[in-house]
Amino acid sequence: MIKKRAGKSISHFISSLIKKYAIAFIVVSVLLGGILISIILSLQQSDNGEVDSHGCLVEAGYYWDETQEICIKDSEKEFCPSGSRDADVCIEIYNPVCGFPIKQSFSNSCFACLNRNVDYYIPGECEDE
Repeated sequence: MIKKRAGKSISHFISSLIKKYAIAFIVVSVLLGGILISIILSLQQSDNGEVDSHGCLVEAGYYWDETQEICIKDSEKEFCPSGSRDADVCIEIYNPVCGFPIKQSFSNSCFACLNRNVDYYIPGECEDE
């Protein structure tokens, strides 16, 4: 008789633990899900404000350039100085830029400005060449 009682109490103890932890698991899952949703929603915002439909941070000065199909900020545009078009040589330093409106990557601003089709450039390689 003692063995049967011990067996029943152990199985009862195990099933009660499963029930307790199942409820705790559900509660933790719901809480983590809520946290995950808030993180995803916060990615839609930044300290500088809301993003537009293209993902541009409008309040930080970015706007969607339909022609170039990128988010851009006017202060990031570097226009080619007039004398740079006539350079005989360019320094061989890799500091890539993306030249516009042709949307072509160049190893540095000097090479970008040698191309007469480049009006301005921004730092970094072009994304979709």
